[in-house]
Amino acid sequence: MGCRYIFAIAGVSIFHQNDPWHFGNLGAGMLALWRIATLEDWTDIMYFNQHGCEGWGDYAGATGGSECEHEAFGWIAVFYFSSFVLLSSFLMLNLFIGVITNAMHEAAEGLHKEKKEAARLAIATRLRAKAEAKAAGARGDTNQEHENPIAEISDFSNPIVEVNDDAE
Repeated sequence: MGCRYIFAIAGVSIFHQNDPWHFGNLGAGMLALWRIATLEDWTDIMYFNQHGCEGWGDYAGATGGSECEHEAFGWIAVFYFSSFVLLSSFLMLNLFIGVITNAMHEAAEGLHKEKKEAARLAIATRLRAKAEAKAAGARGDTNQEHENPIAEISDFSNPIVEVNDDAE
């Protein structure tokens, strides 16, 4: 936003007599720069200022009958508009990449938390099943092991998954 503000001030101070429709005041300059940043027909604005308002196309028709003082800025206009387009395009690209990267990071953190919680639940289930099997064996209840499928599964399943709490 600060970059756009600086470019608007520069554009108003340089182009306000040649192109009062786009750079007549700071608000119009900000609006014109927004149009340029979206790459929507930005070359017409550049050409009006590069060749002068009467040197390129129909300025009055394009701006709703606005009058101007013909003054061509040549390479100054090309440099101004090209540098703004490059700067704003890279800024927008970085913004979108930042949003996507942030969303992917949050999704990865959520997945990590889900895996950690699932591992803790699996550990707790296995420990509870072993404790129940041990308690049933101490009571002499041999049918308890066959009635509790979790105890049977925990003896044949994969080893307990270790959870690394230091990763946070």
